[in-house]
Amino acid sequence: MDRKEHWQGVFTTKGERDVSWFEALPAMSLQMMESAGLGPDTCVLDVGGGDSRLVDILAARGLDCLAVLDVSGAALHRAQERLGDLAGAFTWIESDVTAAWSSKPMDIWHDRAVFHFLTTVTDRAQYRAHLLQTVKPGGAVIIATFALDGPERCSGLPVARYSAETLAEELGSEFRLIEAVRHEHQTPRGAMQPFVYARFRRERSPAPILDGKDAAAPAVFAPRGSLPAPSRTTPWFRRTCRAAARQSWHWRPPSRFDRGCRPR
Repeated sequence: MDRKEHWQGVFTTKGERDVSWFEALPAMSLQMMESAGLGPDTCVLDVGGGDSRLVDILAARGLDCLAVLDVSGAALHRAQERLGDLAGAFTWIESDVTAAWSSKPMDIWHDRAVFHFLTTVTDRAQYRAHLLQTVKPGGAVIIATFALDGPERCSGLPVARYSAETLAEELGSEFRLIEAVRHEHQTPRGAMQPFVYARFRRERSPAPILDGKDAAAPAVFAPRGSLPAPSRTTPWFRRTCRAAARQSWHWRPPSRFDRGCRPR
């Protein structure tokens, strides 16, 4: 089934309280964002935000660097209508998260209940590629999915279920798991759904001058005395000794480069 067609149908036929994922206050998401350093200058991307109330709360806190991505234009339109004139200050991206789209670099990537709908390796690889393209080094990734004992289907679609550890495996070594919390979400009809919320930090890349270096070679900034002394038989060593002999009046302790060349 085409995901866009499916979700467009959901948001054109159901009200916000008719869907299981509705929450009036996204408390767990806000808690993790605050732990990640949320402030007025933070740039946030809400993936699958649709008509979530998260963007309203962040706007009320004074954030203006906000973007909402959703595959359903109807969901985005509902949120824009609710926000009124404020909506014009934010970025709205109508796209499947695995399709071709782009955003300015973001401090926080937030995804509540999108990743678990990506049940193929290809879709998850595309998701990860967008993470690497969008999240700043040192930035935060907050993902909430059904827990291992959560529902096997949602909105008529199959889902994948995760633990914090399996989520970390999916994201790869560029994203370090910082914290994870189990959360019991109560649907508008009173059912309980177990979620796992996980916060990751995007690791900073190693310094370019170190890329590709032989791990067995001496470090670029090796401690003094850790480099081997030059061989006494090399031309460079003999020239250094002759130069030291000509300036024997200025004596200094031998360094690792002229070890063995002492003024006489």
